[in-house]
Amino acid sequence: RTPIPDGQIEFPLSGLEPVAQGNAGVQLWRGFVQYTDTRRLSVWAHVLATVSYPAVVTLKELPANAPIDAIHLNTEIRSGPLNRPAVAASVREAAGRILLHSLKSGAEIPLAFLEEPPLVRRGDSVRIEVQSGSAILRFDAVAESTARAGGMAELRNPLNGKIFRARIDAAASASGPKAVIVVGKAPVL
Repeated sequence: RTPIPDGQIEFPLSGLEPVAQGNAGVQLWRGFVQYTDTRRLSVWAHVLATVSYPAVVTLKELPANAPIDAIHLNTEIRSGPLNRPAVAASVREAAGRILLHSLKSGAEIPLAFLEEPPLVRRGDSVRIEVQSGSAILRFDAVAESTARAGGMAELRNPLNGKIFRARIDAAASASGPKAVIVVGKAPVL
């Protein structure tokens, strides 16, 4: 509506405002006209900018805090705004993981809603390996808390009933989850 000088018109992605509710996806995009080497004039436009992307969608309602079964997922090509939350793009990204919030049938699965399932649950048997110098002590303990790979778990020594904490190893042993304790002096187990 106003004249602008001749020059290069640029709309950087950082100038794209979030989609406002109730305006059918139209966004305000702020840019500029570079009309000399050192001078620019601000401009703006209302745009309907979309991008096509692969998205994993639910085939049924999925509850929170339960592992996702791959048979309840499908991959579709969807279109949406450029500035949108990241979503799972392949079934492999979502299957077996835990949802933090329930989702309705047909919903995309935001990556922010996914977390790794626990490696150890309360009551599981855990192989303990205590390393002190060249000495290694191995025994089984019972998990008293839930933990993910790399997290700390409370474990009960079945021989004396004492509870101790250990970091759960990301690589499980053949007999199940494993925790490794490296100490400078002997721990009380």
